[in-house]
Formats: sequence, C-alpha cells, structure tokens
Amino acid sequence: MRRRNHRQPVATMASIRIGMLVLVTLLASSTAALAQGSPKLYMPDFVGYQNQAQSRIVEQITKVVRQRLDADPTVAVLPQLTGATEVISVSPAITEATRLYEAGRGQYVDQRFEDAAKSLTQALDYLETNTTDITDWSMVEDSLFRLSIAYQHIGDETQSSEMIRRLLAYNPEFTFASDEELPEAYAASFADSVKRLKKKGNGSLDTSSVEVGAEIWVDGKVRGATPMSIEDLGAGTHFVVLRKDGAAYGSLVTIEAKKATALSASLVKKGAEGSPEAALVGALATGEIGDSVRFAARDLANRSAAAYVVAALIVPVDEGFAVQALLYTTETKTLRLLEPSIFDKELLSVNVDGYKLSKKVIDAIFDASLGTVVESTEVIGPENFKAKSEVTALVTGKVLPDYTNDVDTTTDETNSDTTIVTPKDEELIKGFPLAQDHWYENPWLWTGVGVGVAGAAILTIVLMSDSGTDVTGFNATIEW
Repeated sequence: MRRRNHRQPVATMASIRIGMLVLVTLLASSTAALAQGSPKLYMPDFVGYQNQAQSRIVEQITKVVRQRLDADPTVAVLPQLTGATEVISVSPAITEATRLYEAGRGQYVDQRFEDAAKSLTQALDYLETNTTDITDWSMVEDSLFRLSIAYQHIGDETQSSEMIRRLLAYNPEFTFASDEELPEAYAASFADSVKRLKKKGNGSLDTSSVEVGAEIWVDGKVRGATPMSIEDLGAGTHFVVLRKDGAAYGSLVTIEAKKATALSASLVKKGAEGSPEAALVGALATGEIGDSVRFAARDLANRSAAAYVVAALIVPVDEGFAVQALLYTTETKTLRLLEPSIFDKELLSVNVDGYKLSKKVIDAIFDASLGTVVESTEVIGPENFKAKSEVTALVTGKVLPDYTNDVDTTTDETNSDTTIVTPKDEELIKGFPLAQDHWYENPWLWTGVGVGVAGAAILTIVLMSDSGTDVTGFNATIEW
C-alpha cells in the first residue's frame, strides 16, 4: 500500500519577516546590554612630580596607558573634557542628568514611584554638583516637585516634606497644574509647609565680598550684579551662580530666615586652566595626596559622569620613572593608591609596562579590596621607591600576575627617540584578550554571546527556508 505524497508547510514570508525582526531586536538589545555593563572611566593626563619628569615621558606613558584601557571591553573610557584652551561645550554631567530626569518622568507617569525617586534623585545630584553648566532650570523645579510626590507615594513622608521645603525655597510661588491629582496627605503637607515658610520670613544673600561686576543668578533667575544684597530669599537651599567674563562660580547656599548670609566666592575660568581636570593635575603634582586630590577627583567624576577616575603621578627615580596610580570611586567617594609601576629611563618597554599598569587599574575597578584608601595626606616622592628589582608596594592587596612571559624583549629600532618593546601576541594588547582576567566574569558579555547564538540560529532557519509565498517543505513517501 502506497500513501500519496504529503507536503508539510514549513515557513511563510510572514514568518521570515518575524524571524528577521526578532533577530535584529535581539542583536540590538545585546549591544545595548554590553554597553550598559561597562563602568565609565575617566582618565586625565598623567602628571610629573613637581615638574621633574620630561613632558615627552609623561605624554608617552599617558598615551600608552590610555590606549590599553580604551582597548579593554570591560570598561568604557570617556573622552577627555578639556582641549588646549577650552572645556567642551556640552557637559556630560548635564547630559546624564537630562537622561535620568527624562527616565524619572516616565517612571513617575507609569506610577513606578520607587524607580522614579531613584532616577530623579540621581538627576538632582548631577544638577547640584554642576550648577554652572545648567541651562534648563525647569529640570530642577520639576525634579523637586515629582520627588516630593514620589516619596509620599512610597511612604517616606520625611523625604517628601524635605523636597516640599526645597521646592518652596526654590520657587515660593509654585502652583499645581489644574489637572494634577495629589494624594490628600501630600496636599495637607504642602499647605502646612507654605504656612511655615511664610511665618519664618525671608533671609538675604550678601555678595559684597565677591569681585565687582559678576552677574548673580539665584534659582535660575538673574537677580543683579555684585556687589549687592538680595533680600527676598526664602529660608532654605538655593542654587547660586556667579558669572563674569567667561569665569563662573556655582554652589548650593543655605539661607536662614531673618539673617544675612555672606557669600565668599572666587570665579574660575571656564577653560582648560580652570577645569576640574586642571585642578586634579595641579593638586597631584605636589606629591601630597589628600583632600585636595580627592575633592578634585570627585569634581571631575561629577563633571564627566564617570563611575571611576584614574590619575597618576610620574616620579623620576634612579632606574627610571615610578608611576603611582590613584583610583577614585564615585559610589563610595573613596580614593585608593594602587601598587606602583616602574618604567625604565628610555621607555624601552613602555608598551609592556603600560599594559601592566592598565591591568592594575582594571583589577582595582572590579576588586574594591585592591589598593589602600587614602584617609589622610600621603606624601609621594622619589624616596618612596626602590630599584625595580626591589620595588616594595606602597599598598597592600591582591598580588597581580607577572606578564613578563607575554612579551618579546626584542626592540624596534624604527624610533630613535623611544624604543618600543612589542608583545609576542599583538592581539593581547590591541584587542579583546586584554581583559583576559575579567571578560569571562562579565554577565553582559555572556548575555551578548547567548543572544548572538540565538540570533544565528534564527537566521539559519530563516535562510534555509524558501522565500516564496507558498513555501512547502519536504516530500515524504511512506510505504508499508
């Protein structure tokens, strides 16, 4: 007995289109996941100890380490903020604040109030630490308003009341939109805060000690020029910005009721010489690693929206140059001294030593136990370093592997100025394997790999299918 041939439908044009759409979506999401999984790292130019290191040496070491870090997929090295004469026009911190603010607004509308509170708080933090870069002041007011309601919804009445007080200090005439639905408890708290603020009375801001002719901005509005006293400020926290001839000063100022608050401020040029990066380089060059360096690193992290800032002091020693790297962590606000590195006098192995130094930085990013937290002032100078064969780490922590066997010690004579040692495996330096101690620990990497495999499988199925509208599969002839 013979059964007639049976045609089994396998695919249609619609299924092919759906498969391709799924593939594109998966690949796009995997790319985004990989990007989001890499911590943002900012690296200013390294600095020579008390101007004793040649500029050529400092530039070469900086260049090599930056290239090695930039080649590592586990970190995202941010572009430098400063050029030869000016700061870039768009503040990365304000860009990040805007992104967080928009995300918080969306979460607020979706009534995801815990997420909204987190996003808006982060946005407000960036705005508060970058007051001179704010251009859209409505973000400040709206963030305070939505935070006050979000905290009420999640049951944190203390924070809700604090945000209401800050909102009324920022704008005493604030009114709700006619269609705004407010929790009853919130409306009562808001009305009570209005009464309390009026009862307290206003305070004033005295700018007589500031240089003459600086434009005064308070809470996003121009109020006059120095020297003058601004009399009608409500008690609470205010955003104060001064501007004159390309220089600026910005800060949060607390005004007390029925009292005059004197403002003492120095305006800083909005150029490379007045940037947070210049402040860090200047503080680091002295060799005294303490609050001045930590605060400059903090300001640079805020300005660049970086999770980490790595800087280094290059100290001339008998055998060459000791490079003392420091890592600032934004989340913990800590500054760590990492294990020092030694580069020879002629930078004969600058590629190798630069690779080792970049590995130390990346290890410290992923392992908070590495290095020593700077709690007081540490003085760094030539006396801290011994000969390379006897280098004693200034810090305690994980002992890093020796990469000496990874390199070929033959030299390249093409550069008479600086002779470079080339690695045995060039890809070890230039590409993905640079992160060999970390890449397999990155969950976003495996997410990307998994999505890529799934996408490839879908694509294979689609491509193996006929593209006709009446697509049919195999012919089966069954006999028994």
